[in-house]
Amino acid sequence: MLSIGLPVYNGEKSIEKSINSLLNQTFTDFELIISDNASNDNTEKICREYAKKDSRIKYYRQDKNIGPLKNFSYVLENATSQYFMWAADDDLWEDSFIEKNIQVLESDPNTVGSISKVDFFGNSTNRYAKDPIFLPVIPARGNYEQRFSTYLKLAESTAIYSIFRTDCLKQSVYFHHLPWDLSIILAILKFGELNVIDEILFHRSALGESSSARSYEIFKNLYKIDRLELLFMFVPFLKWCIELFGIKFIFKNFNSILKLHVSGYGRIINDELQYVLSKFTKE
Repeated sequence: MLSIGLPVYNGEKSIEKSINSLLNQTFTDFELIISDNASNDNTEKICREYAKKDSRIKYYRQDKNIGPLKNFSYVLENATSQYFMWAADDDLWEDSFIEKNIQVLESDPNTVGSISKVDFFGNSTNRYAKDPIFLPVIPARGNYEQRFSTYLKLAESTAIYSIFRTDCLKQSVYFHHLPWDLSIILAILKFGELNVIDEILFHRSALGESSSARSYEIFKNLYKIDRLELLFMFVPFLKWCIELFGIKFIFKNFNSILKLHVSGYGRIINDELQYVLSKFTKE
């Protein structure tokens, strides 16, 4: 009934806890698809040992590193079940996470995805908990434009780890423009509402949000763009919004779109400055 896609690269320090967290779910009718992006640590050994013990685990190892987005896409492409969820190799779930979200999807055909409230562990434990304005997941209801606007204003992509209807998700993959994860959420909302269970059943690793690689280097490798093209990296996203709802939608949601752009460019500028400073420090 459910396919779980777990893309991983060098996850030896955390993947065992994540796999155990999934195998301990009260809902057991699932397959766990692991795509190892040519890891050079003990990830392969760990995953193969788990696959031997549990027939629900399907382990695939890429011959060479295909990049994070293609690895993310690979697990979805190999999903055959009615429902699908992505899982990060350093996240954890309460035992009832899958069962309770599947129940929502089974009982309401108008819901295309379901997730629970989320907290963070690591360096940023519960950093969203005190102020609901900064909750990483909120329900999306109303017509498509209203649902779209809800997550455009939120500008947060944690909901990508919801349990979705697989056929709808496969029609909603937008890996070809930025922000790709938010774009997928915005696209799948065309097919229905997003539900949020009023319990914290999902624990995201704060450490997993950061990367040792610089943002520009990530974008350059993923999208084959130079620094000049980087200035216009959100243009395809803007065009997509206009195609969906027209130019009036852009003006109506101008503040949200501006905030999304500023935060994206801000991260790149910050990472570039940190990189330059580190060079001077070493010298």
